[in-house]
Amino acid sequence: MMFVLADSSTDEAAIILRADILYNERRQRMSVFIRNLEHVDEKLKHAVRCMLYTADGRRMGKHTKCKKGFNPYFNEEFKFRNLVRSDIRGGHLVFSVVQKHKKNVVGVGIIPGCRINLDRDEAHNIPICSKIPNQFVYNMEDITREPESLIRILYPKSSDHIEVYQ
Repeated sequence: MMFVLADSSTDEAAIILRADILYNERRQRMSVFIRNLEHVDEKLKHAVRCMLYTADGRRMGKHTKCKKGFNPYFNEEFKFRNLVRSDIRGGHLVFSVVQKHKKNVVGVGIIPGCRINLDRDEAHNIPICSKIPNQFVYNMEDITREPESLIRILYPKSSDHIEVYQ
């Protein structure tokens, strides 16, 4: 059986992160078990950083130890506590693959909270989007000016009213 991961112009294989996610409603705890990475540079050490962004604005992060190899196995479990279903459903999990003691990001993978099965343990194969350019380059000709009739609405967090400017 053959699987095509992505349409690519190069012969490079996509980086895949294998993880299991389990939610315990009684304890209000979500466990993320990081199993392994596939298709990374075998000469360098890699680690996986997992960030949970909840619907109520919290951010929780954990990371694995650095491992070396083409398909490094981590077998590490992260436990995120004090989570109700709506926190997970409205949030998302972000996985970052980093090289050599968390200094260089190789790529990022995201699982939206609405795609996490909270009723049973589920395995995920997360494609890691790599080769992120270091700089954002743009031409000034591509940027349009603001229209003259633009209405701006400002609502500062410290204020309880809205100001409208034209």
